[in-house]
Amino acid sequence: MASSPPDGPGFRNVDPVFIPLSDGTRLAARLWLPADRAPAPAILEALPYRRNDGTLIIDHPRYSWWAQHGFAGVRVDLRGTGDSDGVLTDEYLRLEQDDNLEILAWIAEQPWSNGRVGMVGFSWGGFASLQTAARRPPELAAIVTVNSVVRRYTDDCHYTGGAVNAYDLLSWASTMYAYDARPPDPEVVGGRWREMWTERLAVRPPMIEPWLTHQLEDDYWRHGSVHFDYAALDVPILAVGGWADPYRNAVLDLVDHRPDLTTGIIGPWAHGYPQATRPGPQIDFLGECATFFDRHLRPGTPLSAPLPPPVRLYVQEYDDPRTPAPTRPGRWVGLGASAAADWFVQSIAPATITDDHRCGAAAGTWCPYGETTLAGDQRDDDSHASCSDSEPLVEFVDVAGFPSVRLTVIPDRPHGIIAVRLCDVAPDGTSLLVTRGVLNLTHLDGHDRLRPLVPGEPIAVELRLDAAAHGFGVGHRIRAAVSAGYWPWIWPTPTPTTLHIVDGHIRLPLLAADAAQCDLGEPRQGEAISIRPLSEPADESQPDFLLGRLELVDLGIAMEESGANTYEIEHGDPLTARARVTRRVDVSRPDWETSVEVDSVMTCSATEFFVTTTLRASLNGEVVES
Repeated sequence: MASSPPDGPGFRNVDPVFIPLSDGTRLAARLWLPADRAPAPAILEALPYRRNDGTLIIDHPRYSWWAQHGFAGVRVDLRGTGDSDGVLTDEYLRLEQDDNLEILAWIAEQPWSNGRVGMVGFSWGGFASLQTAARRPPELAAIVTVNSVVRRYTDDCHYTGGAVNAYDLLSWASTMYAYDARPPDPEVVGGRWREMWTERLAVRPPMIEPWLTHQLEDDYWRHGSVHFDYAALDVPILAVGGWADPYRNAVLDLVDHRPDLTTGIIGPWAHGYPQATRPGPQIDFLGECATFFDRHLRPGTPLSAPLPPPVRLYVQEYDDPRTPAPTRPGRWVGLGASAAADWFVQSIAPATITDDHRCGAAAGTWCPYGETTLAGDQRDDDSHASCSDSEPLVEFVDVAGFPSVRLTVIPDRPHGIIAVRLCDVAPDGTSLLVTRGVLNLTHLDGHDRLRPLVPGEPIAVELRLDAAAHGFGVGHRIRAAVSAGYWPWIWPTPTPTTLHIVDGHIRLPLLAADAAQCDLGEPRQGEAISIRPLSEPADESQPDFLLGRLELVDLGIAMEESGANTYEIEHGDPLTARARVTRRVDVSRPDWETSVEVDSVMTCSATEFFVTTTLRASLNGEVVES
């Protein structure tokens, strides 16, 4: 049987545990239980990322700490992933939600459970907590959702403002194809592992096919999007995001639409849990969760801390983008609501802009996992856009919320894309990206329909930029940079477009005058598991979420995650746009070595996308599926 990290003071580690479902499927889980064996509230996280060789590195320090503080932790492999039965065919299926309902009922019946369960998760797990909560299971008493979205079409990695997300669509589809093609562990599931692996390799499709098939916001995307029914949420929510993360908008959207249920926190972080993710400062996230879950999972327990403000934001200050730092300057403030009390309005100058594929080279990674892949100095991108600057500021301007843009534009084609960036320009001219937004102009009537533009006819454009909290300093200038394209973030229109900006303005929500400084503490968590790196750091073409090659010492497992993303286009010819993604994921024990390699290429014509994806799976050096 597979080994586990050792038990520690105050907790027991139990793995594997198999949760039986009504259709005969068994889901593999790992438990962290308080040592005192009294019934405890439970915290559930159900993911497709493999609880052993996938996420144990980040799971164990969190769940062992929570177990030491009286919570039972339950980390489940989704159907078709890790050591669970079945096949995973797409994101956020209703079947996944059905499974989560059965998991919750199972947890509530266990002798170590007090019958009340909370869900936690970032990214996929954050989505799942919202989607499961909307089903209103009786056992679910509260959720913590981190780096998630309320509207899948507009805010996830597939479409941005109704335009194809060139940077991450193929990247994430290829990553998931490789991740979920890994085999179960023979030391966990026994001799069934080969049969289970064969089924996954034979049935599991590349997810990019349904994503590109549904290019408008139809029922495929509305499913799992709580934006369309906020009233379905009826449990307390702690919503957390990071300014360096693309999934931050959900925090303020939840606070605005369910203020009776939601407490929000947005810090400086990239994609990850905020007790460990950079850029800092990190916070006592595990303590925040423990206080939140104590309040809602332990009925009758006296409150150990006063209620926090409805929204706590880290107001960032200028930081030179040429030298990314592990900690961003700024301050924490608490707000009574997320809506702005007043606005800073700046005109956008008339201009003529042409789709310039050089604009976007400084955009940074679409979904960064640390400070090293954030957007750089924007001056090069600004040189390929129309920029409207304020006068140098004579006093600080603190912005907090959703900036918005209104423009009158005359297109020369029946299609077009507009991208707007808000930048903080230092006295030396360095341009720091604060936030941005994109809109496919054929979606002016909504993302569920197309309205071709009439060349030469003015159109009114309204665009909400991603949320931000930023202090523009004295002597700095506020810049609105407008472009007709944004490669490689956004796939270009099939013919180059020219847009004439007739007039417009940008509105910046100002931080409320009564915002009070607050403190979210220093990060705490349990001891890390023992790992041994087996490879050198990757080059810049490797996404920063891939871990490289390492050994999980306590489990006797070696693993590898590696690959590269490349984006190419010939200036002035959008039909030469090309994205290529390679991935390699290995899992091995002595005398058992498995490898999955994926190579995906995406190109286009004027009317179609072309995607070729090749997968090769090997066992002990021999190809078993291609």
